[in-house]
Amino acid sequence: MRKSVYTLLLCVCMLMCGALQNPVPVVWAGEMEEETQVQPRLVYIASIRPNLTISNGTASISCRATGDASVVTSMHLEADLEQYKDGKWQSYKRYAVISHSSSASINRSVSVEKGYAYRLKGTAYAYVTTLAESETAYSAQVRY
Repeated sequence: MRKSVYTLLLCVCMLMCGALQNPVPVVWAGEMEEETQVQPRLVYIASIRPNLTISNGTASISCRATGDASVVTSMHLEADLEQYKDGKWQSYKRYAVISHSSSASINRSVSVEKGYAYRLKGTAYAYVTTLAESETAYSAQVRY
């Protein structure tokens, strides 16, 4: 019995010494600062830039995406004009284009309703043969 207790204490001491040599901090996701969180890296999409302006009831939307020209074979770009209505963002008008190069762009004008906030959601898909990567970005909100 005494030998079992000594063996158990010895094991606990060895575990504690090992834990103290290379302590691993325990951090909950809610406690992590934004800079320290792991962020995915885009490999094929270089940039996506949605832009929205509204003047006299007409929204001018432009969205451009570029991929790594050395590997990207085609791009699919979606521009979704969203309207903030009933407490949530809702799709108002959607445009899409497929380009057989490493860049794609959408430029359109559309009439909008007064009294709402709008934003442009741009989503780009870069294709390298059959492998795809996607990224979504938003414009600044515009109130009309």
